[in-house]
Amino acid sequence: QIKFWRTAAIAASTAFLATVGVNFWNSKTQENASKYSELRKVRTEIEGIKKSQNRIIKDLNTKANKPAIENKYSGTGFALSNDGYIVTNYHVTEGADSLYIQTRDGNYYKAFTVSFDANADIAILKIESKRFKFSKQENLPYSFANAKSALGERVFTLGYPQDEIVYSEGYISSRNGYEGDSMQYRLELPAEPGQSGAPVINANGNIIGIVAGKESKSAGTTYAISSNTLLKMLRNIPQSNDINLPKTNKLGKMNRNQQIEKIQDFTCVVNVYK
Repeated sequence: QIKFWRTAAIAASTAFLATVGVNFWNSKTQENASKYSELRKVRTEIEGIKKSQNRIIKDLNTKANKPAIENKYSGTGFALSNDGYIVTNYHVTEGADSLYIQTRDGNYYKAFTVSFDANADIAILKIESKRFKFSKQENLPYSFANAKSALGERVFTLGYPQDEIVYSEGYISSRNGYEGDSMQYRLELPAEPGQSGAPVINANGNIIGIVAGKESKSAGTTYAISSNTLLKMLRNIPQSNDINLPKTNKLGKMNRNQQIEKIQDFTCVVNVYK
């Protein structure tokens, strides 16, 4: 059953904030506040000043549909289908007044939340434009793993902790996540604020998870929601028949550079406005 609203019991136990450093927002218990950090990126005052100083230069290259105001938070998302369905973390979008997706070419597209599961920390978004396509040439090149991957499997991710996309690689260090959460993996893979919602991909080009958080005192311990948790959620939402998940994987025979080049077209920034 998809939970569209937190219950009072869940809210009482989990819905509070704790700051970790400058950029981390923590939704775990106060007892564990220094252990689990969600990876949405908070726009700081200094970043806002830098943006203002560079506005004249940037305005020369303004992309289509960019909002007039600066975003409050940002994360990463990636395509579920070529026609604008996207997955990211629920904690990235929670409480948003509006959402804009920024694609690889720099253009902005208004999006809305289709469904979410707060417990699993997954949100499904849809770009409003009915004419939108991530790629005019092809459908999604990757597929989604429907079962958990093996301990020690090598994985990589692409996300937006900064303006340009960033690549990180690592391996599965535990098949269960934070405090033994069976909906997650524990990974040894570097991640930074802004990478919440980034895809976790294995060597064959299968999506095996979604970056969600990290150990705040560790440089490389990251937690990711498993793809089978996402697939279970998708089967239970009313829009499931509208989301045409890819049925084939085109990345298996490509080298890593070729895989990265393909995946970038379907990976995006999720900008949150409040």
